[in-house]
Amino acid sequence: MAKRNEHRIFARHGDKYDKWSYNPEYGRDSATIGDVLSIDLITRFPEEVEKRLGDSLPKSFYHGLHEMINVRPNAAVPLWVASHFKQYGVSGKIEESLKETWNELVSQFLKLDFVRSLDRKWNPFDSIDELELESEGLIKSEFQERRKYYSLTKQGEVALRAAKQYFRKLALRL
Repeated sequence: MAKRNEHRIFARHGDKYDKWSYNPEYGRDSATIGDVLSIDLITRFPEEVEKRLGDSLPKSFYHGLHEMINVRPNAAVPLWVASHFKQYGVSGKIEESLKETWNELVSQFLKLDFVRSLDRKWNPFDSIDELELESEGLIKSEFQERRKYYSLTKQGEVALRAAKQYFRKLALRL
């Protein structure tokens, strides 16, 4: 935190406001989910896509995908990727293949020991849970201005109804 009286400004590094890039428990000198996300998922995705799809997309598409490492906050990457698909007119089977590749990589990412260690069992909706629910298709997120909103998908609504029924039956047994 810096305070410059002569110019009357207050400055602070923005990472403290990004739950993916700052861990208040350990401070700035520790790895975060954002670091691992960048290294293991965001850098792998363009390489994996190019390996799987080869010449089916222009080189500029692949080059552009490598730019997603610069997207901040990290939670905005899926939105950026969707915009990149739209910019290149990606749809149909290719879009499905890209989504399948993303979901496979997210699934592998969520199994990493470091990522599992960040899953706080006492917090029902931490960053890891958010990634899991989105990758399983139970919730979707969207940005409106600078805020991120979540909503249940149809699959999520079905799962929620089933959970409510289960807990009602469980409560009757108690």
